[in-house]
Amino acid sequence: MQDMDYVGTDMEDTIPQHENGGELFKPGTSDDDNPAEEGAVTDETQSSEEGAQKPKRRTRKKADEPPPDTVQDEPGQAEEPSAGLDSDQSSPDEPDGDFSQEDTDEVSAAPRRRERGLDSQGRVIYERSDTGQRELNMLSAARNARTILTTTIDSIDPDGNSMPRVAFHVGPVKVMIPFKEMGLDLNPESIKPDEYVAIINSMLGSTVDYMVLGVDVHNRLAGASRRAAMLLRRRTILNARMGGDFRIKLGTIATARVLQVRRLSALVEVYGYQTYIGRGAASDLWVNDVRDVVKPGEEKQVEVVELERDPQTKEVTHLAVSIRGAKDTDGFELQVGNIYSGYITGTSETAYFVQVANTEIEVRCPIKSNFVMESLHTGDFVKIKIPGIYEGRPTGSIRRIIKKAAAGTR
Repeated sequence: MQDMDYVGTDMEDTIPQHENGGELFKPGTSDDDNPAEEGAVTDETQSSEEGAQKPKRRTRKKADEPPPDTVQDEPGQAEEPSAGLDSDQSSPDEPDGDFSQEDTDEVSAAPRRRERGLDSQGRVIYERSDTGQRELNMLSAARNARTILTTTIDSIDPDGNSMPRVAFHVGPVKVMIPFKEMGLDLNPESIKPDEYVAIINSMLGSTVDYMVLGVDVHNRLAGASRRAAMLLRRRTILNARMGGDFRIKLGTIATARVLQVRRLSALVEVYGYQTYIGRGAASDLWVNDVRDVVKPGEEKQVEVVELERDPQTKEVTHLAVSIRGAKDTDGFELQVGNIYSGYITGTSETAYFVQVANTEIEVRCPIKSNFVMESLHTGDFVKIKIPGIYEGRPTGSIRRIIKKAAAGTR
């Protein structure tokens, strides 16, 4: 069956009308009846004496053909679809499947990294979008598992009640430890209440344990507690038993974290217990200022020199440690009556302090036992004799000066 050409006009006398008023198509009408070429759009208009206009004949163009001259349909006329659609034409009821490259990129392209310029090698520097989701997931998992984490204190912020709180960052996530969760009140015999604020303000840069209490994903914030971590470490290490005996006892060599350092003492944490180390226990050498030998954030090997436990609960109620006692002297011991050489490391109003050559042993030499009449200075190389050892510490007397220290090194 041949295709029928659809003809549209506004003149009723051009096309025969159905008796009910509808258009009537002439059967057998073909392209041969019209001199116009197939696939073209023709617009033949002739004027008659009465101003009549002949019907316009339109043939549907293919999508890949260039557009012909525009034909303006008369108002009220709608072009009807042909009996069969070409394979490269789209049905008017379906959306056009041809997307531009820009549309495709907008729909399916992944988020791109933003360029930040070129590096010294001429390579493009990209800035990746970091929402902190990985860190938020890690903190949430630590909260659920009640895991102890360790961090270095980045800043000290004022809390809502004007008390300081500790803050640090895990990636882009800010973590805060409120004042009441710092756990400084767990050792009232070691720390006085009026010292709490001063201690927190001096803990910048120190290393602490913490446990996550809550995570705010939207604002990338987390709340934590050092107090909870200290209590857990006490239970699992300080008060724990191993082989029928306590893991921590007198003489145990443990690891202490330095929290705060002052001129005469340092505050350290030993497995959740806080205690002070005095100047005499901070080093084998004579110490004028403890800040010269230890720093906040350091970890030091210490020896447990005092330990008391509650008779009922068996929990530690008192603990004292010494950095000096944990030093390994390779079994070298000074003998009473022997003569040694060493350097003067410090002085006080009543004594000189001499470090024995090639050792870390320091000997206190009272000024009244000095055999040298001229003045002595730090750095002088001297000969000493050991008259006695008291409470594990040797006492000496300076016999003579072997070599004076250079003027610029005193």
